[in-house]
Amino acid sequence: MRRRDEISYFFHRLFAPGDRVCLVLCSLALAQDLAAFEKRTTVKKLANGLTVIICERPEAPVFSFFTHVDAGSVQDPMKKTGLAHMFEHMAFKGTDTIGTRDYAGEKVALAKVEVAYAAYIAERDERVDRDDAKLKQLEQAWKDAITAADKFSAPYNNEFGKIVEGGAAKA
Repeated sequence: MRRRDEISYFFHRLFAPGDRVCLVLCSLALAQDLAAFEKRTTVKKLANGLTVIICERPEAPVFSFFTHVDAGSVQDPMKKTGLAHMFEHMAFKGTDTIGTRDYAGEKVALAKVEVAYAAYIAERDERVDRDDAKLKQLEQAWKDAITAADKFSAPYNNEFGKIVEGGAAKA
């Protein structure tokens, strides 16, 4: 049997005549919806590389968005780890005025975290003569630096969400 005949045979075996008509009509309806969807959709690539997709739906008086960042520890270059963690902080941990109790102090504490982490990673990635005792000590120093930096962060209470939903977002 030719490939086209096989497909036709299975199509007719799987679906009763009424089901086939319904399937064809649904396919046509979806094609029209897809065409209408494409007309309402605009794709823009910003100078910084961010791609923005806008789909206008005038019948729905709401705004929503979805952010996808293709960054994770699996994408981190060898010996340059932490990019995914950095993006997480940038996206969810706040700014110099949102989500912090004392930004100047937090900035210093976060710098200490970075230095401790860099020392830990350098020792961890040593291929020859890695000192396991030193590695444990550096890991603990890094964790202690994180604990110290966390004291500057305001407790998570969705400050950013409250700002967006409040009057500041409407201005």
